[in-house]
Amino acid sequence: MARVGEEFPLLCSSWGGDIRLISCITDPGPVRKILTQLGEPLEPPPLSPARGPPTDWGELV
Repeated sequence: MARVGEEFPLLCSSWGGDIRLISCITDPGPVRKILTQLGEPLEPPPLSPARGPPTDWGELV
């Protein structure tokens, strides 16, 4: 099965054919059930704070 982040996520890794999106689940109840059954976390990962620019531009230029 194709995973998010692969080069061609809509191409079946087993037989090479196209994968069609036939529905999108937006109701939180079924999404929670599916994630729980797959052993995935229900909460998104924490966001890291944004980094500032480098302090020494001389090394980069």
